[in-house]
Amino acid sequence: MKKVIVKPALLVLSIVFAVLSTHGQVQVLKENRPSGAFTRIVNNCSADIMLQQGNHNEIVVEADASVIGEIKTNITGNSLTVDMHNARPFKKIKRLKVWITVSNLEEMEINGSGDLTTQNPIRSQNLKLRINGSGDARIEMEGGNLDASINGSGDVNVSGVRGTLMLGIHGSGDFEGSKMQLENAILSCFGSGDIRLEGKTANLKIDSYASGDINTLNMPAEKVTLDVKGSGDVKTWATQVAKVKLMGSGDVIIQGNPKDRQISKMGSGSIRFF
Repeated sequence: MKKVIVKPALLVLSIVFAVLSTHGQVQVLKENRPSGAFTRIVNNCSADIMLQQGNHNEIVVEADASVIGEIKTNITGNSLTVDMHNARPFKKIKRLKVWITVSNLEEMEINGSGDLTTQNPIRSQNLKLRINGSGDARIEMEGGNLDASINGSGDVNVSGVRGTLMLGIHGSGDFEGSKMQLENAILSCFGSGDIRLEGKTANLKIDSYASGDINTLNMPAEKVTLDVKGSGDVKTWATQVAKVKLMGSGDVIIQGNPKDRQISKMGSGSIRFF
């Protein structure tokens, strides 16, 4: 297993740019960190990740001079981990960013409060996204499948998924998707986070077991399969087939006037077709 660890002694090899920020006299530094091969990015701290895809891998840390040495960028196996050795109160830090260029990306994981933002469309045949902290993610994709899960409070905004979307919400973070061109959308909601999708799909499967609301009225589906056992409301658009099993208190609204309707209702929620 290949392991690359950035230590203070190695930082002398980095290219350092110092500028005075507009926040008083705080000095902001940029350091080029040693890089290697990685396809997975894990953020365990409050640093914001600025991500772009290119023909090489590169890591640049931009932060206050007082904390830049505490930001660790370690590569173990295929994973790049961003962490802080000694976390300080965020209000005392004026700049804390890590600029990452990656040629091939397979997985992203946010465990801290730092946000993740893509700077250009990401091309990946199968991309995994895990939100376990409070950091938000704003991702633009250029096709490919997405397997996403939100276990924390961070919100996710994704565009450009083509193929299959698998989404599981176990926390309070919301998920918003746009420009979806899907064959299959499989959504599971076990938390309070809401889901809103735009685009189109052939098949839509929703399992709603908690209080999160789901709205896919702007993503027509040929076939919709719903299993609603929680208090969250579900709004969908079905053009051909709608299979609904309602055992909770959440309300279901289906547009599109599907001819094939298979309904099972045992809860207090309502089912309405428009």
